[in-house]
Amino acid sequence: MAERKLIHHKSGHYAFIAGIVLAILIALIPQLRGDIAVWVLVTLGVIVGLVFGKQLGIFLFSWFAVKTGIATLPSGLSWSHIYGASVLAGVGFTMSLFIAGLALIDPVNLIMAKIGIIIGSLISGLLGFILLRYITQQTPTESEEASLTPH
Repeated sequence: MAERKLIHHKSGHYAFIAGIVLAILIALIPQLRGDIAVWVLVTLGVIVGLVFGKQLGIFLFSWFAVKTGIATLPSGLSWSHIYGASVLAGVGFTMSLFIAGLALIDPVNLIMAKIGIIIGSLISGLLGFILLRYITQQTPTESEEASLTPH
């Protein structure tokens, strides 16, 4: 139950941050001229995809797989661990660079996508590290559980 509260608590913060980013974008885009608007959208699109899209896709597919019986949650792991790992997955640096190189023809858009990849990977890496660090400090290890269990 604590995992659901943590995930729900963190999801609210992400939704708040995403709302602020979108509000800023809506305010800025009409002010930008031509190519600059496209560059900003390319960079922010990559960042949002890495930070939010990957975690959402991985976590929801994992949840669906467990709920339908396709997979089981590994022993010793909670949904908080799965969520932390899905946040950390936004560091998909190599594949993102490969796809950007195939998808973007304009060299300036490719550079902006690479900047977005770097920023998005850093954000995902830091958020994933902080979240997993917090979760592992809150979750007792197997040796601690064994010492607490009466023999």
